[in-house]
Amino acid sequence: MNVLELILEKLDDQKTRMVDDIATGNRSFDEYKHGCGVVRGLLIAAELVKDLKEQMEKSDDWRWDSYRHK
Repeated sequence: MNVLELILEKLDDQKTRMVDDIATGNRSFDEYKHGCGVVRGLLIAAELVKDLKEQMEKSDDWRWDSYRHK
């Protein structure tokens, strides 16, 4: 397992915990909204990591210093 796969696994673990917490229904509306925002952020982060992983797999000469966020 490489570092990006480990990051994806950790993001998924956090998302699962948050979704489980939201699903209990024992939260105020503000806490529910916050939880939904956290889940959305984790999903966005996972997509960015997946895109980076895909870029790295396509390029044999890919380097960390060549990645620039647009």
